[in-house]
Amino acid sequence: MSPLDKWLPPLRTPDVRPDEPAHGVLLRLSHRNGIQRMSMMQALTGLELRRVRTGQQLDALAGMAGCDADDLSSLHLKKLPGRTVEIRGEVLRYPSDILISGRRLCTACLDEACYHRFWWDLSMVATCPKHQTVLTVACSCGHALGWGDGSLTKCSHCVDGDVRKTVPKAANPNEVELDRWILGRFELTKSQSEPEVLMDLPITSALETIERIAALPLGRHGTSFGSLGLSRRAVWVRGFQCVAAGQVADALEEAYRLSKQPDHPHPDISTAYGPFWGWLTRKGGERFCSPLAVIVQEHSSKIFNLSTGQHYGASHITRRISDLAHIDPASAQPQSDRDAVDRASHQAASWTVGLDVDGIRSMHRIRPFISIQELADLLGVNLAQLDEVLETDLLTPREGGPQVQKRPYVRAEVEQLLKDLKSEARISPQPQSNVDSVVSLACEHGSSLGSLILAIRQGVLPVVALRRGQTGLSALLVRLSDFLDVVETPALTI
Repeated sequence: MSPLDKWLPPLRTPDVRPDEPAHGVLLRLSHRNGIQRMSMMQALTGLELRRVRTGQQLDALAGMAGCDADDLSSLHLKKLPGRTVEIRGEVLRYPSDILISGRRLCTACLDEACYHRFWWDLSMVATCPKHQTVLTVACSCGHALGWGDGSLTKCSHCVDGDVRKTVPKAANPNEVELDRWILGRFELTKSQSEPEVLMDLPITSALETIERIAALPLGRHGTSFGSLGLSRRAVWVRGFQCVAAGQVADALEEAYRLSKQPDHPHPDISTAYGPFWGWLTRKGGERFCSPLAVIVQEHSSKIFNLSTGQHYGASHITRRISDLAHIDPASAQPQSDRDAVDRASHQAASWTVGLDVDGIRSMHRIRPFISIQELADLLGVNLAQLDEVLETDLLTPREGGPQVQKRPYVRAEVEQLLKDLKSEARISPQPQSNVDSVVSLACEHGSSLGSLILAIRQGVLPVVALRRGQTGLSALLVRLSDFLDVVETPALTI
């Protein structure tokens, strides 16, 4: 029996909108026919939201919706090699760039036209540039919105709720401008400023670049934002402001000033900008981003007085700067290796300055790279749970030969992930009723630990407290009600 044969209620829907994805059409059909949950829609039609979202079952959906299948094919996630997908010409990382565990919306947009916009699913976007409000994640009854809901305007827990009745939070103008620029990449909005530095970069590389630029004025340890109370989103806003205002050279100057130490007043070119220089050269220099390489070349030439040749090692520095234009991107070091080198150099420098012999010895005892078993021990999970976490792509293994594969993960990256997850705790670390660790709940209910960790990272599953005495994922405490809301949402798999 075909999906069409299973469908009983009449279908009523207008034409597909330009920014409406295929799974949005399925959600609109469910909403228009008064179906409470997507599981019921699947039982009636045979259509699965997660399959429609990745370009499957489009012909059957088009037949039910009374539209052309070609209209549905432009806004689904197209699989690419590796853990990447493409949408409107932009290549995104899956699943970190796509919101898969929860649903968001702009109440004002929904009030104007009741359909789902594909950009609400982009985890890099947090506001609606048109209405300058923060995207809403909860129904009017207080429950989180999810893909298990059969209605566009409410969750599956209430009968007469309507998210359009909620008052959205006004967005920070700087965040709005960042999102306007991001959505401009998907041909949805026009930003007031399209910085030349970012113009030719893919969206993921552009966001990585502004994150690195934001780190410049913070000094050598600037890539560790958690200790400064900054979210990644806040870092992007800072970096974009700097680039849009044409202040990259000023950020380089501040990084150079901070790199000077009393015992080392004249830093070398490789240390003058903290980890930024190593990052740019390994990314490919001018071949990665020519406008940025030019700014760095001009600034470094000025601070090292290369025209006069008075700086010690001027010829060596001149060669290093000119090399920015001749780097082969294919030889670029993997991101995990680059970050590990940066962090290891920071750690070594901090111990050496204090002449802490015990600290230096302990640094050598703690290996920067760890094995699969060491990774499981560090996260406090068994190997089966570890596989579920690794499926989320939150931790990227190093590339290389047999020696690298013995210890494929970077300890500092794992520690930073744990730090970021714990920083999501929204109240003081005290025990509460009806809470349990995310690891225990995953075991008891047979849920994927990786999906739950990703839901925490994306803000869908809030960490309400931290368990004392725990250092791994078992320290993350969540409410049972929030957990049940998340697990009832069908996970997207590719």
